[in-house]
Amino acid sequence: MTSQKDRPTQHEMRLDGSLLDDGRLSYSLEQSLDDDNNHNSSLNASYRSPYGTFSAGYSYGNDSSQYNYGVTGGVVIHPHGVTLSQYLGNAFALIDANGASGVRIQNYPGIATDPFGYAVVPYLTTYQENRLSVDTTQLPDNVDLEQTTQFVVPNRGAMVAARFNANIGYRVLVTVSDRNGKPLPFGALASNDETGQQSIVDEGGILYLSGISIHRIQNPQPLYYKARRSAIKDKKMKRAPLITGLLLISTSCAYASSGGCGADSTSGATNYSSVVDDVTVNQTDNVTGREFTSATLSSTNWQYACSCSAGKAVKLVYMVSPVLTTTGHQTGYYKLNDSLDIKTTLQANDIPGLTTDQVVSVNTRFTQIKNNTVYSAATQTGVCQGDTSRYGPVNIGANTTFTLYVTKPFLGSMTIPKTDIAVIKGAWVDGMGSPSTGDFHDLVKLSIQGNLTAPQSCKINQGDVIKVNFGFINGQKFTTRNAMPDGFTPVDFDITYDCGDTSKIKNSLQMRIDGTTGVVDQYNLVARRRSSDNVPDVGIRIENLGGGVANIPFQNGILPVDPSGHGTVNMRAWPVNLVGGELETGKFQGTATITVIVR
Repeated sequence: MTSQKDRPTQHEMRLDGSLLDDGRLSYSLEQSLDDDNNHNSSLNASYRSPYGTFSAGYSYGNDSSQYNYGVTGGVVIHPHGVTLSQYLGNAFALIDANGASGVRIQNYPGIATDPFGYAVVPYLTTYQENRLSVDTTQLPDNVDLEQTTQFVVPNRGAMVAARFNANIGYRVLVTVSDRNGKPLPFGALASNDETGQQSIVDEGGILYLSGISIHRIQNPQPLYYKARRSAIKDKKMKRAPLITGLLLISTSCAYASSGGCGADSTSGATNYSSVVDDVTVNQTDNVTGREFTSATLSSTNWQYACSCSAGKAVKLVYMVSPVLTTTGHQTGYYKLNDSLDIKTTLQANDIPGLTTDQVVSVNTRFTQIKNNTVYSAATQTGVCQGDTSRYGPVNIGANTTFTLYVTKPFLGSMTIPKTDIAVIKGAWVDGMGSPSTGDFHDLVKLSIQGNLTAPQSCKINQGDVIKVNFGFINGQKFTTRNAMPDGFTPVDFDITYDCGDTSKIKNSLQMRIDGTTGVVDQYNLVARRRSSDNVPDVGIRIENLGGGVANIPFQNGILPVDPSGHGTVNMRAWPVNLVGGELETGKFQGTATITVIVR
């Protein structure tokens, strides 16, 4: 709910979220209603597929409705063919899964290999190590991989290739025997003459195979394998199974430990805010398509507080994610309100390991920012809880800039409540690996707040003073209290206004009349005071001929303005005896101001 002085209270409701296993379908629902019964509703959805991003939306208000839809993506031409992709960043990777389709890539929503076994990871961090991992929990039933992770380091504008050797077919257990029908011995190495695949025979001649076609399973035929025995002498053969077992155990992976980092405490986060107080947006900037940069972020210094044990030597890793979910007019922009989109740009070197400027978007929310610095209490740079020799204080991300984009011109005062735009997250790792997405904890929340004012240039009677001349009045006919002179004909006059083109502005305009020489009973503008006691004795009243209002007050008196921004209001005025009886002879004059106000 937003409430402002002299403006209707606005009630807003918003629902955002994502669906499907990797969040590739996102949606947002917004609805607002103010005290003047002005309402706006919108529904937007975005789906990220391997072949592009598809978005659609619908919005409607009191006087209008709008549909929108869009498709963004890329086309990658490579030596093996053509692959469609999502919108491409400064660097990207071509995934080759050896013909296996439906292989998904972790942390990249919607990315999966096409029917030819290719996929494009559309964005990578340049000049840094990027981890590309297959989501093994979503592997098709007929695909088995020899490796699931690769690391690539692209330069700017590069396409890098990452090949995952996939065995296409089904996984089976078979019993293999020699020509005499005896099971092959444990530890024997069997190789497939057709595919070159090798496997080790288990006890009882059991052999695990992958990449077996469904045709071979439904129509079993002899599988021709060559069993290769070791050249070790017979007296050493009894040790072969033990040696083989040790070799198998030695191939298991060792994972680095990792966890989250907070600001000043393991669960803490700090806030940097761009405060745009009392900023005037001039008329030349208040047009669709104009951009301007918000004020510098106000920041405070803080120290890392990571969940690692005291004395541990670790590296720090960062991710930056957008908080707003409704996408703006183009990639990298998000909807701040009905009139403004906002873009967040991280500055190079403002976050350790960030070598180039980076726009924060849904495409980069899982991109890990790394550097090779090792932090530990032993080098007076401890970041773990319990470390006494600590690193810092720091204020990473303080040079982040917000760019505001005008999507719809506005008038008057716009209040931007404190709104989180993006968040910098931190994690630690003690080896060469990478933290999981769940390890990262909020470090810095980047927000914006303040007030913008967009004045509208309106001309009333081309800037000239409106003069209403009542002429000469016979004092003997001007004696009735609160009435005009007997036989007097009221004077008609026009108020002509021109506020330029307001057709693209959602605000409504009104003119307000306020008396400057005093007011009696709100409807009488003081035109003169008696010289003897300073009591108002002559007043002036007005009415709007087109609006059917007999009397317009001289305190917040409201006159309509046509939605086009230009027109004429037909008015009528007459003098009034405020005290009754015969008045002193002499001149009288009253003045009032007309102000155009924005609602």
